[in-house]
Parts: sequence; structure tokens; C-alpha cells
Amino acid sequence: MLRFSNVYGNAYDIPDRVIPKFVRTAQVGGELVLEGGEQIIDFTHIDDTVASIIQCMNLLQSERILQETIHILPGVPNKITDIIGLLRNQGLQFAVRTNAPRSYDVQRFVGSTVRREQLLGKRNFIRLEEGIRWTLRQLSPKE
Repeated sequence: MLRFSNVYGNAYDIPDRVIPKFVRTAQVGGELVLEGGEQIIDFTHIDDTVASIIQCMNLLQSERILQETIHILPGVPNKITDIIGLLRNQGLQFAVRTNAPRSYDVQRFVGSTVRREQLLGKRNFIRLEEGIRWTLRQLSPKE
């Protein structure tokens, strides 16, 4: 079983997910809305997700693993407000509004990389800063 945590970085992503929504809103100088603003999230770039899935498929074919649960994520806590800082570091100007937290949102999730590293080896995942830059380029309006 593979468990994923807030995968981002694809132009075809659901537009209302946090990173695509924040990136697109920031690009047009809109207003980013934080629902609480204290969330801690383990963001995973799509390229790392796909590479890890392929590694797992190869392990399954070799029959070296059978019933495992593996977190496919970097294991890095990021504040939701980190995204705002990263977008501003790219020169984007936008407003930010903070609402009260919603009762149904996950407030904190950082996964464990231990089993993934044991089975697939240790590797560096794309840092959020770099992933945001790539996402900005991917989602920038085409002329």
C-alpha cells in the first residue's frame, strides 16, 4: 500500500488544491485565503511520487515486497504560510486573508520515511522551494 501526502507540481492538478490554487492566484495578484493558517503539511512533488511508484512496481515484480505500507513523501514539515513566502520570494504581489480554521481540514501531517528508505533506498526529494519555482513556470499563462 502506498500512502501519498499532498502531491503537487502538475499542470493538470485539481485547481482548488492548495499549491495550484495559491500559485494561480498569486500570478494574477489575487487574494490567497488561509483557512486557519497554522497547518503543517508534508508536500510531495509529482516527479518524486512517480519515481517512487516505479521503484515500488519494480520491487513488486521482483517479489521482494508483498504486504507493506510505504509513505511516498519527503518527511518534511512545511507550514502552509511557507508557500506564501516562497511565492513572494519570486516577486509576486498578492493579498492574504486569514479565516478561522475549518473543522474538517487536517491541521498537521508529516509522514515517516523510514520504511520507504529501507525498501527503496535513501534519496533526496525535490525541496518545496524548487517545486514551487517549477510549478510557477508550468502554470504561467502562455502567450
